[in-house]
Parts: sequence; structure tokens; C-alpha cells
Amino acid sequence: MKQGYLFSLLFLLHLQQVFAPVPRCSPLIIINKVPESMSLTSDMNPYFPVAECEYGGPMQAILAGDFNSVFILDEPGKIPLHNLYELVWIVKKGWPRLQRILAGEEEFKFSPEILLEGYRGDQKTPRLQQLGHGTSRDKTKIDQTFSQSVQELLDLERRRRRK
Repeated sequence: MKQGYLFSLLFLLHLQQVFAPVPRCSPLIIINKVPESMSLTSDMNPYFPVAECEYGGPMQAILAGDFNSVFILDEPGKIPLHNLYELVWIVKKGWPRLQRILAGEEEFKFSPEILLEGYRGDQKTPRLQQLGHGTSRDKTKIDQTFSQSVQELLDLERRRRRK
């Protein structure tokens, strides 16, 4: 089982070289699905789980004229915000969580259904829950309260010591 953890870690480290999340109709949707499908990283970005592509895929979205749903560079100002948030998350939340999982103190959950759901999930209602944490998508953490959200991540250690 430890080989699976090692593979997941190496895969995730490789993914960090790519902007995430990609838009909901991007042909690179796997970049979203991999972290969304495991409890280690499902809450790494407040945009996770990324909304379903209402068009069915990238070509249909382009034909409908919705370039924002396909191309990450349609909103270039958000790229550094996502990357900074994820970097702070990795240091303050992700690494300690990985250590707990490897030590057997926290359960690792994986959902192949999420990984394979494609542009549209099979559920009748959109998936909003982040796997394994009881948390939900909250785009406001980047779109409206970015500084406060990053500060909350930075303050995690201080809050843990108070408990």
C-alpha cells in the first residue's frame, strides 16, 4: 500500500508544475480530477471540485462562445492567486496531512468515480463536497477574500497550539 502513496505523492508533485484548477471545460480536465479524487488534496484549491462543464466538453463550449470555460489565460490575473494559495496550502496543510496519512493517523480516501467522471458527473445534483473533509467548494476564498483566506492557512499552526 505504501507504493500507492509514493506514486500519488510523486504524481502530485509533478502536477504542481501546472496551473490548477483548469477551467471546467478545459481539455486538461484531468489536472482537476486527480487532486479532487483523493482526500489528500481535495481541498487544496477552494475552486475544487470544479463545476461540471455545462456544454459537455471544450469544443461545445468554444462553439457556444464561452472561452472563459475552456482557456485558463482568459483570466490571467487569477493564476498567481491560485498558485500562491496552493503553495501555502501545501506547506501548512498538505504536508502535515501527508505525514498523518503515512503514519496511519488519518485515513486516505480515493474515489475512482471522481477521477473518471469526465466533464459531467453522473450525479443528479452537482458535486460540491471536497472528498474526505466535510468541506465544500468556496470560490470566494480566491475571488473575494484572498488575503484573509491565505492568512487563515498561515495561522493554522497557531490555532492548533491553542487547542
